[in-house]
Amino acid sequence: MKTNALLIAAALALAGCASSSGFTFSDRQSLKNEQGDVIGYQELVRNNQSGETFKQVSLFRPVNDNAGRVIGYEEETRDGAIVRNLQGRQIGNRFADLRSRDTNMRSRGITFLMRDDASD
Repeated sequence: MKTNALLIAAALALAGCASSSGFTFSDRQSLKNEQGDVIGYQELVRNNQSGETFKQVSLFRPVNDNAGRVIGYEEETRDGAIVRNLQGRQIGNRFADLRSRDTNMRSRGITFLMRDDASD
């Protein structure tokens, strides 16, 4: 019984190490809107097995100040978001705080911004 469990665990470990994504990310370019703000990026992705290439596009969510002006954009990540200014440089982070979901279900988490007013 122990031998079977050990054999299964070893097989799963080897299968996990042997798997590969099979894709190569090569070129990354910023996407800009009419005002010149960086609103996302596109990457050139290549399938290593077939040689096929395609573009993967990621768009950012706008971040507004209290007056409703766009001050930056959020790039979604697994554990929150990266907040970028209008030129695409990182100015902060948003962390998904699951503890606050009890009291406010629509909360997107805690945001830390390091805003540079000289860039306005």
